[in-house]
Amino acid sequence: MSGDAAWLAAFWEENRLCEGKPFRTDKPRAPVSMHFDDHFLMGLVPYSVVRYHSDAAYQEEVHRQANDILEAELGRRFYPEIVCPVHPKRIEFVFGAWFEIHEGSTPWLANDVRTIDDVRRLIDRVEREPIDERLLPEGWEAEVRRFEERSGGKVAWGTGGRGPVTVGTSVLGAENLCLWMVEQPETIGEFYSLLARKYVEWARFLRDLSGFKGSGWWVTDDDSCLISRELYEQFCEPVLRALFEAFAPGPDDRRYQHSDSAMGHLMPVLRRLGVNGVNLGPTIHPADIRAALPEAVIEGQIPPFLLRNGTEAEIRACVRRDFEAAGLEGGLVCTPAGSYAEGTPFENLRAYLRAVQELTRYDR
Repeated sequence: MSGDAAWLAAFWEENRLCEGKPFRTDKPRAPVSMHFDDHFLMGLVPYSVVRYHSDAAYQEEVHRQANDILEAELGRRFYPEIVCPVHPKRIEFVFGAWFEIHEGSTPWLANDVRTIDDVRRLIDRVEREPIDERLLPEGWEAEVRRFEERSGGKVAWGTGGRGPVTVGTSVLGAENLCLWMVEQPETIGEFYSLLARKYVEWARFLRDLSGFKGSGWWVTDDDSCLISRELYEQFCEPVLRALFEAFAPGPDDRRYQHSDSAMGHLMPVLRRLGVNGVNLGPTIHPADIRAALPEAVIEGQIPPFLLRNGTEAEIRACVRRDFEAAGLEGGLVCTPAGSYAEGTPFENLRAYLRAVQELTRYDR
C-alpha cells in the first residue's frame, strides 16, 4: 500500500469514528461528508446521459468506472454499483412537470404552464386525481424485489424532496412564480395549499408502499433565494410545516434543508420550523448560520469553487474559518456549501481532507 493509500485508509477509518455524534466533542475531529453527484460524474468519465438514465446496467458500469478512479485517488468507492431500475414519480410529476434528458447535460424539469389560467386548470386536475400505484411503472414490484435481493438493502421512498419554492419554479416557471405570488396571490395560495396536502399524501403513500417505517424529512430548495421572507412565510412555510408535522414531529427527528444559494434571509423561518440540519449557500458565513440556527448541524461551508480553484493555503484557511465559526462545540460536518463541483482536482480534494484532519480536532 502506497503512502497516500495508507493515509487515506486511516483517514476514512477515523472519519467513521467521528460520524453520528452531533454537538459532541468526544470524537477525534469534525467529520467529512463526501458524496459525488451526476454533475461531478460528467467530468470524471465519458458516458451517454440518455442511456445512463434509461439503462440500469449501463449506469452501474459507469459507476464502476468512476469508482475505480475515485478509489485510486481518494481511497473509497462513492457511487452505488447496484442501483434500483425503477423510481416513483416525483411530486413535480404529480403536478404536470417532466424531465428533459439530453446528451451533455444533467436532466432538467420542464413544464407547460404559461398563463394563470393554466395554473387554475392544473389545480383542478391535481385536486381530482388520486395518489396511487400509477406513480410506479408496470412490473415495479419484481424489479424492486430483484434490487433488494442483489443489494441486501431496502428501498426507502417518500423520505424527502424538493422544497416548496423549487417545486413551484419547476412546475410553474421561475419568473411566473415570482410574478404571480405578487399579482395573483389567491391562485398561488390555492396552489401551495394543494401542494401541502398532496405532498403529504404522496410521501405517505410511498412510505407505506416501500415499507419505510422511519421518521425525518429532507428538503432541497435551491430556488428559495428568489423570494422574500414575507412571501416565503405566506406561501412556503405552511408546506414545510405540514411535511415536518407529518413525518418529523419529534424533537430529535431529522428536519434537514439543503439550499445552496443566497437565502440567509430565510434562516429565521427555518429555525421556527425546527430545522436541525442545514447545507446552505457559499455566500453565507458559517458564523451567521450558527447565530441564526444555534441548534442545527451545519454541513459546510467551504465554497465549491474555492475548493475547485483555490490554493492549498486558501483551502486550509477556509477549513479553519468554518471550524472556528461553527464547529467548536461539535456541530459541524465538513463539506462544500452545496456540492463537490465538477472538475475539482483530486489534489485539492486530498488537501481538503488533510486540512480537516489537522485543523478540526477535538482530541488535542
